Amino acid sequence: MFGASCVKVFIEDGFGTRSDWPNISAELLARVKQAAKQYNLPVMAHANAIDMQKIAVDADLDIMAHGMWNWNQYRAEQDIPDAIRQILDRVLQSGMTYQATFNVMDGLTNIMLPNALADSHYTKVVPGDILTWYHSEAAQWFKQELLMDFEGLPAERIALIQQQTISQGERVIQYLYSKGHPMVLASDTPSSPTYVAQPGLSTFNELKHMHQVGISLKDIFAAATINNARAFGLSQDYGSIEAGKVANLLLLNANPLENIQAYDSLDKIILHGEVIDRQSLAAAQ
Repeated sequence: MFGASCVKVFIEDGFGTRSDWPNISAELLARVKQAAKQYNLPVMAHANAIDMQKIAVDADLDIMAHGMWNWNQYRAEQDIPDAIRQILDRVLQSGMTYQATFNVMDGLTNIMLPNALADSHYTKVVPGDILTWYHSEAAQWFKQELLMDFEGLPAERIALIQQQTISQGERVIQYLYSKGHPMVLASDTPSSPTYVAQPGLSTFNELKHMHQVGISLKDIFAAATINNARAFGLSQDYGSIEAGKVANLLLLNANPLENIQAYDSLDKIILHGEVIDRQSLAAAQ
């Protein structure tokens, strides 16, 4: 366990229409949690559906690594159903860290759109020859797999269905946030073989999505800094600017407490005390 910051367990009985995978038992979860406790490690649960998140809450795990975007039998509901509300209220009572990871579903949805790579940011984070290949027929293999999962529905129709799933995850986060639950930043990149999700850019998009659903700039700033450090027991070294802490900093040319776009105004990166110019990391220089 030396050097680890958490233990992650997967609570997942299948993807798409599959729900027949063997799931982790309550007994095994209890043993994992007890072992992690010996090393003061939080236990993080991969869980994105109501039934999976209930298992994580029942086991009193520390971190939920995903929003609840799969509502299963409640997917037609417009308001948060009582069954989901009860789980979320238990999250609130326990203080469980809860990651939205909007980028997961955003990445699956946006690959269905014809202008998926229209954002000019891609030219800065993806080398030109790879970006050219992303537009090729060969690069569409994962999109084709998703199309088959939806049994031939048009890509535009699939995107609308996935938008509904995204909306469910948004309503869950809005409920938790309305009750004062602190937010944490996580993009889960790459969560799937979709070229739409790119390191760095996905995190920026996650920040924008968090703000889009009503999270204040102040709380987003905390989510991107101190909240995660506290959740993983790293606040003694990371999460704020203090003497003795690791010098990992982003220097911005705008105030992130005034505009969400400020996170795209990066000038310098300081990594373990080394100053790096942002432009030197760009794919196109």
